[in-house]
Amino acid sequence: MNSMTTPAAGARGESFSGLRPTKRRLSHLAAAAALPDEAAWPHLVAAASGADEALAAALEAAADDESATAPGRPGADRLLEWASDLSEDAVARERRLLKAGIARVCGATPGSAGLWNRIADCSPSALRDCALAGRAVLEGRDLEAEFLLKRASPEAGRGDLVATVAHGLRAVLSLSCARGQAAAEAAAAGLALASQGRGLDRWLVRLLAAGQCYAEGPEVALRTLARPGGEPGDQATRLAIGCYRVLAGALGEAAGGLSELVSPQDELVPAVTRSRASLWLALARHLLGDWRAAADLAGSARKVADQGQADALLAILAAHLADWPAASGHLRHASELAAECADGQVLTDLALVTIAHAKGTLAATHPALPRLAETDQAGDAPRKFRALWLPLRTEALIGSGSVTDATAALAELAELAEQVPYLRVAYHRLSGIFAERHRDQEAALRHYAAAAELPAPSLVVPFQIGLREHCHGRLLRELGDQANGRRLIERAQARLLSAGAVAYARRCAADLAGAPGDVPANVPADGGHARAAAMLTERQRSVARLIAAGLTNQEAAARLYISVKTVEYHLSQIYGKLGIKSRRQLSGYRPLP
Repeated sequence: MNSMTTPAAGARGESFSGLRPTKRRLSHLAAAAALPDEAAWPHLVAAASGADEALAAALEAAADDESATAPGRPGADRLLEWASDLSEDAVARERRLLKAGIARVCGATPGSAGLWNRIADCSPSALRDCALAGRAVLEGRDLEAEFLLKRASPEAGRGDLVATVAHGLRAVLSLSCARGQAAAEAAAAGLALASQGRGLDRWLVRLLAAGQCYAEGPEVALRTLARPGGEPGDQATRLAIGCYRVLAGALGEAAGGLSELVSPQDELVPAVTRSRASLWLALARHLLGDWRAAADLAGSARKVADQGQADALLAILAAHLADWPAASGHLRHASELAAECADGQVLTDLALVTIAHAKGTLAATHPALPRLAETDQAGDAPRKFRALWLPLRTEALIGSGSVTDATAALAELAELAEQVPYLRVAYHRLSGIFAERHRDQEAALRHYAAAAELPAPSLVVPFQIGLREHCHGRLLRELGDQANGRRLIERAQARLLSAGAVAYARRCAADLAGAPGDVPANVPADGGHARAAAMLTERQRSVARLIAAGLTNQEAAARLYISVKTVEYHLSQIYGKLGIKSRRQLSGYRPLP
């Protein structure tokens, strides 16, 4: 037997280092007898005085059977490494060592280099190539992983460990470029083989769910990961469930589960897992309106892993806060790292579109929108994040004036809202805007009112609620219901401010400041201005009111869903009719009589 240089040697002597060898061995055996298996293994290993094939086989069986190692207990990789040290012959020793490396791959934890150095020294074999391919995948060396998998050339025999692992690694490689269907098919092929251990099966199920999330949506992925009887999953599975819940709109449940993975008291959660959980929790908190917590969590995630995605989210938060320098800085960093993964590309495009929307300049011609609507560049990643960008694209298409495109986008949003409840608010708001554009104010009012009456699961995103209240209030005021309109806009302003959407709250303030009845103190009361303003058309009055409230031409164009050139044309007509030459003079007029 080789010397127990790694885990077994570490297990021996830690608990009873001051005792003589015989007494120490007996103490470990006594401790093992008093503890459950998962806690007894280190003591049994420490009590071994040489090769012990029976103990090695028991350790291997325990590693294969583990569904989720208890916190603080040795994982499958550690059990297999100990089993390797206790093996009687070289073949069994290397097989168990290679399985230890594969267990790390299944847990998505590269770990220290010691085990991998031992694996590299093993005899050439297909299983060794698979283990090293797994390490390459974990470290982002996809081309090397593909080469090693091809060299392994496993036969897909039923129950063959090499074939099973190879299918799983092909699923991982497909996921790295967001090819969801290919990933799901590879994972399903691995699962179709005879079980090679619960840890390996659990890994393949996670890969299957990840592929399904890309190709079919998060609801399908969540059904795949559902565990009978509510049995708690391992950390990787809990992280995946939290991600898919965020994308499916189950924000409260997602926040609860992810919070357990980012708890600073839990030192047993690996740094990378904690970082990724922080990123998804940040997105959940952002949608729930807790923008301060979202910024803190995204900042924490940025320090460890997925920095480009964290910067994209920070850019979105900064845009909502109207902190344009910060938004540009984070966007620049996100863009530099976007090529590293398909998800990062999509989130960077989402940040670009969000910044334009927050500034009031988003148009259907924005270059990021076609990338979000297609799958050529980023695989299936846009579909995975569709709940985040589809409302923005729909609003831009409504503003473009294309009835066909806008109608199709609204239908797509309505279908998605059946799966993601909070999108029902966005659907009714955008349907109301669409109706207003086509002068069907009664239909618009029905949509705005319907959004307010949605059940509680749909009313969890303050930002969407605030936007709806603003649109509803503005329409009521245009129809002459000043009191209720003002009340809704004031409520929208307070809600948006609380959620950190300062850029949007400012629009509410502008509407309130420039609304009918809010005449500056220096405006004469002789009625001359009112008579002149009455000469304006309905559209000209809308433009005049917004410009008088301090909005730029671009902001007014976005608000009214017309082009900037159209705003400029209306302003020239307004100035001519009112006999004025500047915005300052316009601010002294009452835009509506």
